[in-house]
Amino acid sequence: MPIPFAVLCGVVCVRPWQRLLPAVLLVCLAWHLAFSVAIRGDQNSHAAIGMYLAGLVGGLVVGLGMAVGWGKGGWVRISAMTGAVGLVSAWPFTLRWPEYGMSLCFVVWQVSVGMCVYALARLARWRGETGLQSAEKLSQ
Repeated sequence: MPIPFAVLCGVVCVRPWQRLLPAVLLVCLAWHLAFSVAIRGDQNSHAAIGMYLAGLVGGLVVGLGMAVGWGKGGWVRISAMTGAVGLVSAWPFTLRWPEYGMSLCFVVWQVSVGMCVYALARLARWRGETGLQSAEKLSQ
């Protein structure tokens, strides 16, 4: 599941294309780190805390990957926003689900973080720009 999500985020949001590979690799790393955090939390009898931390870590590194892909400043702000969204959207993982329910949790997390990444990439207001700054970028 990490590779399709990483490629989709990269293709939709990363310009220029030369930055696509580092962004995709960082998003895949985010999945690995988040999964490791979740497993460690579960092994330490803190499953809910582990899931929230996994959502946070995953969101932070996805944001970092997209910031590297964009090549713009503001990677701290981007990572903080995607990390916060990842933390909040990890809530479904803390519920008791049958086995198929975990797939729905991944969908919730991916859609939430993916929409945050898209908004940061495409909507000037989320990047902290005014309409004039956005128009200037479009004209270049």
